[in-house]
This record gives sequence, C-alpha cells and structure tokens, in this order.
Amino acid sequence: APDRILVGSSAALGGPNAYLGTEFHKGAKLYFDQVNRQGGVYGRRIDTLVLDDGYEPDRTVSNTRKLIEEEKVDFLFGYIGTPTTVSILEMIEEKKIPLFAAFTGAEELRKPIKRYMINVRASYDQEIAGLVDHLLNYCGVERIACFYQDDPAGGIPIYAHLKDVLKTYGLALCGEGNYERNTVAIAEGFNQIRKSNPEAVMLVGEYAACGAFIEAAKGTEMENAYFCSISFIASDKLAALLGDIAEGVIFAGVVPNLEDERNSLTREFLTEYQKEYGDSTPNLVAYEGYISAVVFVEGLRRADKNLSRESFITGIEGIKNLDIGVGENINYGRFDHQGLDRVYYSIIENGKDVALTDWIQQVVK
Repeated sequence: APDRILVGSSAALGGPNAYLGTEFHKGAKLYFDQVNRQGGVYGRRIDTLVLDDGYEPDRTVSNTRKLIEEEKVDFLFGYIGTPTTVSILEMIEEKKIPLFAAFTGAEELRKPIKRYMINVRASYDQEIAGLVDHLLNYCGVERIACFYQDDPAGGIPIYAHLKDVLKTYGLALCGEGNYERNTVAIAEGFNQIRKSNPEAVMLVGEYAACGAFIEAAKGTEMENAYFCSISFIASDKLAALLGDIAEGVIFAGVVPNLEDERNSLTREFLTEYQKEYGDSTPNLVAYEGYISAVVFVEGLRRADKNLSRESFITGIEGIKNLDIGVGENINYGRFDHQGLDRVYYSIIENGKDVALTDWIQQVVK
C-alpha cells in the first residue's frame, strides 16, 4: 500500500514462553513507533499484527496462513522459537514472503541459505562453541552433561552440535536428559544427569523447564556444578523465577548487556523502554526486538520508494559494515543472511544478570 507496511508475526504471547513473545514485540514496537512518528519509511507507516501461537508449531502454521492469505501482510517478523519457525519455512519459500529476525539461533534457518529467511542474531552453534571453550579452558571442567528439549527441530540439533564440539576436544557428554516441549516434566531427565556426576550442565530449552532443573539440583551433589544456558532462556526471567537459586548461572547471549551503556543504541533503548512502559523492567529480549526492528527498517529504506519484497531482500543483502550503535557492525550478503555474529556472556550475581568479563574472577569456583 502507498501509505503503510503491514508486518505480521506468530509468536508465543501465552503459555510457558509468553514472556519471550511479549517482550520481543514490545521492544520492536518501540522502534516502529519512533519511525512512524517521524513520518514512516518514505511516507509509509509500519503497522504490526501479532498472533499468539503458544509456542506450538501447528498454531504457527495456521497463524501464518491467516497472516499471508487473509490479512495480506507484506512481511513476517519476529517469530519465537525453533520448532515454530521451522514449521513454516516451506510456506514462506512458496509464497515468496520474507521472514525477518526470528528469535532463534537454529542452524536449520541459516544453512543452506534460504532467500526468504533473514536472521539478525548469532547462531546457537556459535553460542555452544563459545560456552564449551570457556568451560574447558577457564573453568577446567571435562564432565559436561546436557539437559535439552526433546524436539527434532528444537533441542535435538543443539544437543547434537554440543556433542560434535566436545568431540573436537576429545571429549564426550558424561550424561544427558531431556523433557517435552511446553512442559516442566524434568524429573526423568534430571535423574539421568544426576547419576553422571557432571561438573557442568548445558541447558537447552525453555526458561520454565530449565529453571525447574536448576531448582531440583539445589541440595544435591549437583548444586556446585556450573549451569550454562543458550540465549533462548531469558536470563532476567530465570533470575526472577529462581531468586537466590539462580546465583552463578551462566548465559550466552546475542545482544550487549544492558548494564554496559557505552553503546549508543543501548542507551536509546533504555530511555525509550522506560518512557513507554513505566514500571516494567528493560530486558534483553525486548532489546533484541528493538535491534531487529532497527535493522528491518534499514532494509526497508535501502529498498527505496518502490518497495517490494524482492527489493527489500536486495536492500538487506547490500548492508555492509552498518554501525547501529551496538558495538558490532552488521553485515549481510547474498550468501550471508545473518547480520550479527558476536556472542556475549553474562552471569547472575546478587540477583542481577551482569556482563561476564572475567571468567576467572566471576565464575571459577
């Protein structure tokens, strides 16, 4: 349309992962609203329509069909999670509609390159490789177990990559256990891992289930193990759920820590979030949504006034060394549909998620 761009999403707004979908889209809307107040993109305002899928792939498929066929959205944006996003890959390729900035680091969304799948964040493979490297070389552990979501498109590929990474060091998992998506049925997986006497446990799943696992470990021989998580677990949400029990949990992340205000976009986000949402606490999930919206709008601008889905993709692929104020330049290309590569680390200290800058001082027990 000449006066608006309609952006659609299917995301978890209810259920165990509601926090992720709600906060990601709150962050994105903050930036879209700024753009709209300034006249939009070449006179087009950005409107968003987010449907709740509860982190269930079947609902994601029906939502996406509705967004494309009934609502006639121009673009898809900010889907939450791997199983949900993977479920509509064939549809977006068939309909030739870009899906931008899904909240997942799954390798299946990155390799091989898919023209209509465009990512912003670093991958889970990068997160896992970094966590293993630090655990082995700084913490001196060798007995690593994995607790993962038993989902062929979700936790299983990350669990498999973890095994591959350990193999390069001549190691294997000392134990493993899993749970079913959208549940907190962790007892069986917990007991399997407990028997293996791990020095560290890699957590690959939702914040509710992984939080239950950490809580179960307290008071057992596992309570002194290192607990490490990929970015799908919202670190601040986990800290709020567990209180003192979360102390010392380590996270890999894909956006700068909010305590570090050296980056101009971090300062901007904090100001805008607090102005718009008042007593709500700024968080990394919302910040990822904000960053994703910034990059999305840059792609729209580079597509020029004659906007189309194809010109948008060409615009994104033309982004080289773009500095948006996060401390890392953004790069895309025809054979590179992931804009950022840096992995950040943080740890819960005194109930807060703080940047992990010195593993010897902050982590080693």
